[in-house]
Amino acid sequence: MRRSGRVLGYHGCDAGLGEAVLRGEKVLLPSENDYDWLGTGIYFRENDPIRALRWAEKVNEKPEPGRTKIERPFAPGAIIDLGSCLDLTESGSLEKVKKAHKIFSSQGTVKLTNEGTVESPGRRKLDCAIINFLHDLLEAAGGQIPH
Repeated sequence: MRRSGRVLGYHGCDAGLGEAVLRGEKVLLPSENDYDWLGTGIYFRENDPIRALRWAEKVNEKPEPGRTKIERPFAPGAIIDLGSCLDLTESGSLEKVKKAHKIFSSQGTVKLTNEGTVESPGRRKLDCAIINFLHDLLEAAGGQIPH
């Protein structure tokens, strides 16, 4: 869906990386974990630097294998142009997700599941696969999901 406007977003990371990004020496790389709730991408907390910082602190306290260590939690900000974002607060976007799930499920692919609860999400392999699949569908079909 095409949205106008910009929002402030904050990314939890290590201070060394965040400062290098702010100086233009490095760029943030997309997370490509198969369990990221909203698929492949760079995750920002909209209008909430404290929440982004808390995430970085949590990773610092309990680092996961294979994840870059966060020694000094930091939350640089960015102005994000919403452009053609998938807004999961809008019914039209939710319908696209439902259609993508139906198509994905009908293909007989490996059965994926989500772990955890709404309060404590855990690994979201099914959600991640559906969002990535939806983006692939939209890109291939010029923004429309085939019937």
